[in-house]
Formats: sequence, C-alpha cells, structure tokens
Amino acid sequence: MATNPGAGWFDNSLRALIVSNVVTIIIAVVEDWSLSVVLLIYWTQSVIIGIFHIRRMLNLGEFTTSGLKMNGRPVEATPKSKKQIAAFFALHYGFFHLVYLVFVLTAVSSDDGLSSLGWLGLIGGSSVFAVNHFFSYIHNRDLDRTGKPNLGTMLFLPYARIVPMHLIIVMGAAFGGSRVALVVFLSLKTLADAVMHIVEHRALRKNAVLGSEASSGF
Repeated sequence: MATNPGAGWFDNSLRALIVSNVVTIIIAVVEDWSLSVVLLIYWTQSVIIGIFHIRRMLNLGEFTTSGLKMNGRPVEATPKSKKQIAAFFALHYGFFHLVYLVFVLTAVSSDDGLSSLGWLGLIGGSSVFAVNHFFSYIHNRDLDRTGKPNLGTMLFLPYARIVPMHLIIVMGAAFGGSRVALVVFLSLKTLADAVMHIVEHRALRKNAVLGSEASSGF
C-alpha cells in the first residue's frame, strides 16, 4: 500500500527550522545586527543546505533517475551516476555561492566590516542552522531509505528552496535597514524557507512513493 506523501509534513525538522529562524530574528533585533551580518548568516545557511544535500544524494541506496538526462542521454540509476550527479551539483552550487559571496562581502565592506559582536552573531547564527540542518539530514536520510527518491528532483530542489528566501533578503536590503524592515523581511524569509521546505519534502516523498510502486509492479 502506498504511503501518503503529504503525511507528516509538519515534522520535527520543520519545527526546528522555524525555531532556528525565529531565534535568528530575535537575536538580530536585540543585538541590532546590520544587514551584512544577516546576509552572511543566511549565505552560510545555504552552504550548509548544499553540503548536507550532497551527503544525502551520496547516501542514497535505492533511487530512480526517471526523466533525468545528461548530454541528451538518459541517466542510469547506478552508483557511478549518483556520484557524477552529486559532483555536478557540488560544482554548480558551489560556483553559485561563490558569486553570491562576492555580493555579500560587498555589503559587509559597505558596513565597514564586521564588529566583534557581528562575528559572534555570524558564528552563533550559523551554528544554529548547522545543528538544525544536521538533524534534518538525519531525518530525511532515514526517510529516503523507505522508498526510491528521484535523483533528478533532488538535483534541482535546493535551488527552488534557497532562491526565494534570498530574493526576499535582497529586497530587504533595497528597502533599507531599519529594525521594522529587518523584522518584516526576515519574517518573510522564514515563511519562504518553511514553505519551500514543505514543497521539497512533499516532492521527494511523492517521488519516493511512485518509485516504490513502480519497482513493486503497481
């Protein structure tokens, strides 16, 4: 019997994600962080997402590559293909964040660098997200083993997740750095983060269920 891919969407990983964002917002307001600190923290969050996503792809046991092509040819569901796709993702995702880091460091330099409190905020905020995404990775790795996730879906979903939340932060920069604006745009970022987390997990669960049904002859 197929499992409902939408079941349990409000799981512990989502709760932890929301808490991590709320804690970041509270500290940002209390410590009166500059936008550059916030940008660096969320840039670090995106890098952390990518690192754990690579590990997640490499740890796949059973998976499907339905609809996935490279150089115009279908990709076979083999361990070699899995490593190649993970390496491609690491290269492309890494280059994307290298370019984005230039933008972030430009914002930092315009704020005359990071103060000691800014560095503490960066380390603390990044650590909160690192712990959150580590437990999310463990949770999702175990779920992956219950079905056959689609490797092509896994390849593109991180971009669908991080692009909306970073666009919101960049919009916040355009509207100024007041405390009210900071809270509003960080709250919108949290909402985008949570919504795309749900979309990502529902898409992967759906593909896992379909893959299991196909392999079972349904």
